Amino acid sequence: MISKKENIYNPAYVVCPPIIKPNYRPKSKHVQLAFILEIVSKMIDKLITEIDSTNSSNESLEVLKKIPGVKDFLAYELWTDLTYFNFFKQG
Repeated sequence: MISKKENIYNPAYVVCPPIIKPNYRPKSKHVQLAFILEIVSKMIDKLITEIDSTNSSNESLEVLKKIPGVKDFLAYELWTDLTYFNFFKQG
């Protein structure tokens, strides 16, 4: 169990998630991230199609930045992780 004072994220994962629901921003970052994961699960097929249709790393980074809460640094981290897979043609 996580105490209310214990931080479960290290500085590498400092993300400022957007407000997903109007007038509602949960105090817990992990709850906000759960909302984001729900949104991503609904858009994952479109993201994969868009990434597969890109012709450069910059284009694929722009697609990754469509994910709520993902900006330059996190998009680059995700892109780098994707390069470990043979199916990722930008790697």
